[in-house]
Amino acid sequence: MKKTLLLVVLILALIPAFSIADEAIYPTTIGSLSTEVTLTGHGSVSGLAPGEDARLQTITFQQTDFQGVKVVREELHINGETIYPQYVLDEFGNKYVLFYIKQNGNFDYDIVADVNRRAMAYSLTDFNISDPPESVQKYTLPTEKVESNTTEILTLENNKIYGNSFVSSLNQTIDWVNGYVTYASGNDFRRYYLEQYSAVETLPNRTGVCDEFAELGAAILRAKNIPVRIAIGLTYDGEAWGNHAWIEAYDAKLNAWIPSDPTFREAGFVDAMHIKLGAFDDITNSKAKCLYPGTAKCTIENQTDLPQVEILDKGYMGSVELDSNIETLKANV
Repeated sequence: MKKTLLLVVLILALIPAFSIADEAIYPTTIGSLSTEVTLTGHGSVSGLAPGEDARLQTITFQQTDFQGVKVVREELHINGETIYPQYVLDEFGNKYVLFYIKQNGNFDYDIVADVNRRAMAYSLTDFNISDPPESVQKYTLPTEKVESNTTEILTLENNKIYGNSFVSSLNQTIDWVNGYVTYASGNDFRRYYLEQYSAVETLPNRTGVCDEFAELGAAILRAKNIPVRIAIGLTYDGEAWGNHAWIEAYDAKLNAWIPSDPTFREAGFVDAMHIKLGAFDDITNSKAKCLYPGTAKCTIENQTDLPQVEILDKGYMGSVELDSNIETLKANV
């Protein structure tokens, strides 16, 4: 089925960047971005016996069709020693640095990379939702924070997201979640930033940060049998850079993951200020991990460390085309 696409915004061209100094930046206007990004974390190891080690695993930047990465530095420092990582992939294909820590003490790590990002948009032709390929069916299933099989979510999906259209369902979901959930502020912001509430918990609270927006959007779309991943990374909110989450819905016609951001009301694309780290079935799987012998202890803290991002260059979205008479949406970013 082909269907007129009404709400997806399309970037057609980029205006070259001009002076960055003293310039206000509105994230959803950015079509290309060159940055140097620094991620940091810290923690401690105690109780290691000679010959034992603790293994710290945390996500790092990875190449995508819309994101180029050049690693500048990936290091962990403990007691004056510098440790360099090995690399591993998880079951979702995300890339991690893995540090082997062989001594007790306090440590700090930093991950520094030059990241070049383009706005992520595809040409979309609508189709009827059907059973997805087996390789992505796990992303239709309920998870800890995305309870897509509950009465609450199924009732919401039946009453708010109409029809069997992929693009319409995506647009309606992003629009509804963005209007329903209020972004936390004041004292509530820190609580929501440090904790994660599920889709069902967000329904009565009607408050959250990006995690809650993404999980509720993912739950609604999974209830319609659309595979959805939770993407994590960084973005700029108009005032500061911070950790961020959005969603990626699987387009069976393109065999591609289509990004959308309920927090920023971006349906069918995300702007270039979404610097991606990885994607998961549930946001709880994105946390850094420390493995250690049972007689030892390892603690890590990275949620409160804000990313450091230096913008080297950027380009603006040049124009937006919205034609209610066309049957397909063409992207040329």
